[in-house]
Amino acid sequence: MQTAKLINLPLPERMHAMELLWNSLTQGAQAQDVVPDWHKKIVLARVKDLRAGTDASASLDQAKKNIQKRIKAAQR
Repeated sequence: MQTAKLINLPLPERMHAMELLWNSLTQGAQAQDVVPDWHKKIVLARVKDLRAGTDASASLDQAKKNIQKRIKAAQR
């Protein structure tokens, strides 16, 4: 399917296509095949910091607000 055809699909159909593609990539694959090593290292470091109390977590709502603030600041 061409990009132009995908762009013209309604959003729910594009989301469904994305889910199908992701499922095809992960079906039968092991986690180590899908997640790159550099990503695993970052996640493990963040979990370690959270457990040690040296990093704070935020609710999803607060994380969204923080991201929106950073986007607005970058656009200025």
